[in-house]
Formats: sequence, C-alpha cells, structure tokens
Amino acid sequence: MITKPITALLPIHKKINFYEFKKSVNSVIYKQSIIPKEFIFIIDGPIDKKINEYIKFLKKKIKYTHIQILKYTTNRGLGIVLKNGVIKAKYDLILRCDSDDFSKKNRVKLLYEFHLNNKHVSVIDSAMSEKIGNEKRSRFIDNKKKNSLNFFKFRNAINHPTVLMKKKDILDVGNYENVPFFEDYYLWIKLKKKNFIFAGINKTLVNTKIDFSFYERRSGKKYLKYYISFLKKCLKIKFISKFEFYLLITVRSLIILNNNKLINYFYSKFMRTSI
Repeated sequence: MITKPITALLPIHKKINFYEFKKSVNSVIYKQSIIPKEFIFIIDGPIDKKINEYIKFLKKKIKYTHIQILKYTTNRGLGIVLKNGVIKAKYDLILRCDSDDFSKKNRVKLLYEFHLNNKHVSVIDSAMSEKIGNEKRSRFIDNKKKNSLNFFKFRNAINHPTVLMKKKDILDVGNYENVPFFEDYYLWIKLKKKNFIFAGINKTLVNTKIDFSFYERRSGKKYLKYYISFLKKCLKIKFISKFEFYLLITVRSLIILNNNKLINYFYSKFMRTSI
C-alpha cells in the first residue's frame, strides 16, 4: 500500500519507566504494518539515562524512518513541548503517542485507512483499554457525542493516546497551549469551536496501565486550581457561558475534593466500561 507519510509525536518526562517506554516505542516503531516515516521524541527535562541511551540506539540503528530528538534541559510542560513537536513535524498526519502506552499491531494501518475514507475528519481516535489492578476497562465515545458541542462542555470525548490528526488543522486553531492536565482537551475544544470534525474507530487499538496515582493526580486543591484555570480559558473563548462555568466548578469540585476511592468509583461507573 502506498501511503502518505506520518509523523509520530512521543513526549517523555522524568517519571516514565524505561521498560514501559521501551515497550511503548517498540509497539509503534517495530510492530506496525504501517510504520510512521518520522518519529519525534520530545524529552521534557531530565529523564532516565536508559531512555536516553535507547533513543540514541534507535536513531543509529533505524534507517527506515527518520528520528528527530527535541530535548529540553528543564521541564517545560506537556502543552509547550507538544506545540513545538507539532511545529517541527515534517508531515501533515500526526500520530499522537504516550510513552507508557502499548499500541496494537494494526493501530496505524486502521487509523490511516479510516483517514483515506474520511478525509474531512480532522481528529481520528479509537477505543482504548485501561488496566488497574485486576480490573480492565474500556473507553470510547461514539461519533455523535464526539461532534456535540454540549457533550464537550462536560466531558472530553477523545482518547488522546490513540489519535491520528491533521497538522494543518491543529495549526489553524493555534496549536497546543500550556493548560496543565488539559492540553489535549483544550485543543479539541478549539477545534470543535471552529466546527472541525472528529470521528473514531470503536476497536481497542491502544492498551494502558493505570495505578492509584492516576486518581491522586486528578484530585485535591491543586488539581481543582488547574481545572478552574482551564474553564476560564473556555469561558474566554466563549465555549461555555458564565452559568456553565460556575455549574461545572460546583459539580466537579464535589468529585475532585473528595477521596480517591470515590474518584475511582466515579471514573469506573460513569466514564468507563468494564471488559
């Protein structure tokens, strides 16, 4: 199959485990039926020495794809480094990857084939599975909800670790921004506000593991502060009304400021499907 070239963006930060990183990278750079033509590793501050060495090894060994390294000596934040990664991407189709998630064998092929048949779509995602302890859950939002402005006001409809997106459309809305914890979500909102189209494949193409710290990071006063800052940006661009702004703060505060077991219950009961 003759394909358009694809750039894979893979940000890395200091908390990433080497073995998870290696498994994640190998699942895209070795095991796909369609391999991205370009890999951009974005190193956001100091990282595990083994990860640095493995990236250098790949750059030297891999000849069938171009490997580019963007390295920052201090942590800049996900929004900033992704913004620079998008700008540096050589190709219009960008595969969004997380450095601790595992892509299934035909992930790139299925996303690309969907793109060929739906070239009007700006962002394509898929279902993804999450494993926490012995429990396995699935997350996927149907295409009708993905393209509902009202749904996006209350919930992120896109699985960012599974995404294939168009660079030109991302740049059209101003690219990623520094919105801690909500970098992808805010980008989708800017796209939605300008009526770009989203779609997804209801098939699990990415697996991830979640530990209890996932819920710890999404709870407490600090996280609530980030959430309110995110809502202020949504209010500024008139994506939400003042009434919705205060409603969302009130409702989400009850969850964010509660204990982690309740947050886990909320995610598993209302935002995920058991497998």
